[in-house]
Formats: sequence, structure tokens, C-alpha cells
Amino acid sequence: MENTSENECFEPEYLKELLYSGNKIPIYLKKHFKDCGICQGNLLNFHSDTPIPKRAFGKDFEKTVSSWKNELPEDSENEQDIFRNASSVYDTALFKFVYRHRLWIYILGYVSVIVAFSYFWFILISR
Repeated sequence: MENTSENECFEPEYLKELLYSGNKIPIYLKKHFKDCGICQGNLLNFHSDTPIPKRAFGKDFEKTVSSWKNELPEDSENEQDIFRNASSVYDTALFKFVYRHRLWIYILGYVSVIVAFSYFWFILISR
């Protein structure tokens, strides 16, 4: 497997060929991209020039970027926000949905735990 040190990583030409070949990217490369800041910067630069097809990662590239662990390198040419329509993480659609329906989520969680323990208790008593 490739060494992920600062000096050694995948060639930009190889990454570009891999992204736009029409094939899905292997899982070990996806995991490498999550951890490698150099490859993340290269991928973002490629995406700013020509959008990366959805079939490369199996989902939109913006969703892939939001799942990356590392922050963007400071010398990165692409300085756009990961959450384009949100000024902060708390403005995302998922957070708004969970916040709006938090009472029902809590109730559903507690009811499911009560049902599970009741079922377990019923099995113990019936023996």
C-alpha cells in the first residue's frame, strides 16, 4: 500500500485518470483519501477545474468532502466551504431535522428500549 507521508503519495496524473475513467474508486483508496491531505487538495483542485463524476465515489463529491477527517491544506487553491448553503454546521439539513423532531426521536428511543426489555422480561417469565 502507498506510504502516506508528506513526500510520497499518489501522482496527480494517476488520480485524475482514476477519477475520470468511469470506474468506481476502490475502498482502500477512499480510506486513503479520507486521511491524506495531499490527495484531498489534489482532488479538490481537480473538482474545481472539472466536476468529478458521481459514479467515481458512488455519491456526490460534496458529500464525500464532508466526510473527510483532515482539514484542507492552507495552500489549497480551493477555499470554498464544505457546506455551501450553510453558514455553520448547525445550519445543515440533518441538524435542523433532528432539532425540529427531537421530542419524537427521544420518545421513539425510549419506547423501543421499553419494548425490548418487556420482551426480554416476558421470555424470562414464560419459562
